[in-house]
Amino acid sequence: MPQGSNLLKIALRNAANAIGNLKDSTPLRDFFQRISFRKGRMSAISATARKLAVIIWNMAVKGEAYINPEGYLFLDQKRKLGLVKRIKKQIDKFALTTDDLGFVSTGYSRCKVSVSQKFSRTLYGKIRMDPILKRELRLKSNGINKQ
Repeated sequence: MPQGSNLLKIALRNAANAIGNLKDSTPLRDFFQRISFRKGRMSAISATARKLAVIIWNMAVKGEAYINPEGYLFLDQKRKLGLVKRIKKQIDKFALTTDDLGFVSTGYSRCKVSVSQKFSRTLYGKIRMDPILKRELRLKSNGINKQ
């Protein structure tokens, strides 16, 4: 930790400490709690003080207004979004329709899929497509219809 004590550093650290003592959940308080849990309270105070300094710097020098983020995505949410993105990309790549996937319309915006027939789970929990269906779809995407 850098040595020295100027008034700005003391003020930022006091503000960061006050953020850490908040009862309500805010993005800065949540950041403080995450750092505090991993590295301890003193490191959390320093990290939050630096984050405050960056926010103030951007407001003063660049003239940017501070936009309080609504919330952060945690790792499981990021993985889920990535999985959905990859599945959509593969559906577009193979030009799949709901009939190809085995979707059954329920009258709502959601659909059911018969996972046991067309898809299976691997040892690690990943979903994989039936090899025969995959071959048929590949042939279909190449313009070859097998009768």
